Amino acid sequence: MSILSPSKLAPRAAGSTTDTDNFFNDAFNDDLTSHAPANFGSFSGASGLTESPSTSQAASVASDVISGVVASPETITLQGSGLVFINTYGSGVTDAYRSAIIAAENNFQSHFTNNVTLRVSFDLQLINTNFSGQNSFGQSLVTNVPYSSLRTALINHATTADDIAAVNSLPVTDPSNGLGFDLPIGMARILNLVPAGTGNDDAIVLNSYYWNNSNFSNGVGVLEHEISEGAMGRIGSLGIWDTGNWAPMDLFRYSAVGQRDYTGGSDSRPTYFSVDGTQLLTQFHNSLVYNAAQGRFVYDGYDLADWDHTSGDSFGPGGPNSPGVMTATDLRVMDILGWTPTGSSLSDDYRNSLTDLSHPFGTVAVNGSSTGRLEVVGDRDWFSVQLVAGTTYTISLQGTASGSGTLQDPYLRVHNMLERCWPRTTTAAIPPSRC
Repeated sequence: MSILSPSKLAPRAAGSTTDTDNFFNDAFNDDLTSHAPANFGSFSGASGLTESPSTSQAASVASDVISGVVASPETITLQGSGLVFINTYGSGVTDAYRSAIIAAENNFQSHFTNNVTLRVSFDLQLINTNFSGQNSFGQSLVTNVPYSSLRTALINHATTADDIAAVNSLPVTDPSNGLGFDLPIGMARILNLVPAGTGNDDAIVLNSYYWNNSNFSNGVGVLEHEISEGAMGRIGSLGIWDTGNWAPMDLFRYSAVGQRDYTGGSDSRPTYFSVDGTQLLTQFHNSLVYNAAQGRFVYDGYDLADWDHTSGDSFGPGGPNSPGVMTATDLRVMDILGWTPTGSSLSDDYRNSLTDLSHPFGTVAVNGSSTGRLEVVGDRDWFSVQLVAGTTYTISLQGTASGSGTLQDPYLRVHNMLERCWPRTTTAAIPPSRC
């Protein structure tokens, strides 16, 4: 949700669902009573989530159905990006509002290239006046994703230096202690954790108390704020919200360099976003505040993944008099959640397998050496060498320990022309399964 200003509401008891301003505790719980959220364990068979998007489907969504003054649904694309939005407009969406929506969506499309379709509805309604906008996505939330599955998916989709730094710093053990993670549907799709769907992915509402045709152009940042949450994954939870599960942004909270902080504020320490814990960036909001009357920390109803103490930043507070833009840090957030930045694909230098015909073999001569580069997690480089039967050869692979490379744990496999691994002596530290 988009907070109108940095001022806070009075703290409320954790678990309360009486305030309609909160995009998760209210919209999620209301939806939960009539829509069972997709459970990760059985999601592949969930009704209504079996669509396989195609060009013909994208073309077919254009219609002459009029909602307000804007045709709906409408497909928004941008050349060079596979990210597609299919928008449904409520009666409050005017041409000026629609222009702001498309500007926000085009901004995401200009920065990210993932091949995925997001279905989002928009409207203008009167909501709690402390907030300039909200979004609800309980009906599409993918729940109970095991940490091991999320971690593996992030590793497999690492394409940038930030991605690699982020996944290399992820805890090996589950920080949620088995509670599992809730993922907005768009993030789950790009990580290949769930298939595409046909239902609405996110419902975004701007507050009619503040927004009108004269100032919708200042609402692009608020719309980016909301889209990045329910449709794209920028949410936090730490088990504080009503489902008791965690959320993606929980993995990147630090109170000091190298020190993760999962308290949500109950340790009274400011918490910051960091890609890998080596540099503290923008300050997070801490949603647990001390209530002296109750003698305990209570949930204040604000989003854990939003920025605190910012102005003019799409991922922090914003409104008609404080338009926001996506900053470089905001784009880094989306990157490490799995969204592939434009032009970020690293060109692979050598083959990944014997049958990979899209790249050349690396070559190394006897009594010579060669250097390869592993662009992404899981990459392998194949080198060819001509050997003579009956001759003894020593082959070494050097990494960080030798001062000749950067890999901390390099290992070498030797295959014949049939891609079969040659027998070799193994040790307890290097089992035969690694060959």
